[in-house]
Amino acid sequence: MTTRLRWLAALIALTMAGGAQAADAPPAASAPAGTPAARADRLAQADAARQRQTPADMKAARALAAQGDRAYRRGEYGKAYAAYSSAYPNSPLAYAYVMASDAHWRAVVQAHAAARKKGGKRCDPVGSDRLAGDLAQSLEQELDFGLALADHDKDRAFLDSPLAIRAGGIATCLRDLTQRLRAGAPRCDDTRAIEHCLGDPLPVGGG
Repeated sequence: MTTRLRWLAALIALTMAGGAQAADAPPAASAPAGTPAARADRLAQADAARQRQTPADMKAARALAAQGDRAYRRGEYGKAYAAYSSAYPNSPLAYAYVMASDAHWRAVVQAHAAARKKGGKRCDPVGSDRLAGDLAQSLEQELDFGLALADHDKDRAFLDSPLAIRAGGIATCLRDLTQRLRAGAPRCDDTRAIEHCLGDPLPVGGG
């Protein structure tokens, strides 16, 4: 795994941890991560955060999501991720959670491809266990949670949008990839498999 890939993985873990504290204010004791009870806890925390948020918080979240959209359209996925992941601590927006995960993995793929090209390598081994853990965390904390939050909000306009439908397919593909990575040894550049799951950029601007 390249230094850039490790840095991005560390960044997403750090930002999600900080975002959860800022937006969700988790209780002292909570259910194990990844369980239905933990998901229910986070949804309840999102509801509580919305009760506390101010119009300025919502305005900031919307502005950051729009900033993320602009960077995403330019293919500047690292900047897009930074904006989206800064949006939802201000206000829990399903759109921002979904787009943060998508932008993060596009940034990882982009950085890894650039490093591979610069090094003149056709193959760059990636640690499957570490990558599987990063994928699982990103899905649980952002992409899957964003879709679950939209469902919790009964936001059919978002859930039925081309963006959300595509995001659901990406989540399924990445979840399957995570299981394959956990079952096998390090392979030749598994980020290409992530790129296959992501496909073309999402049609941003719908949230």
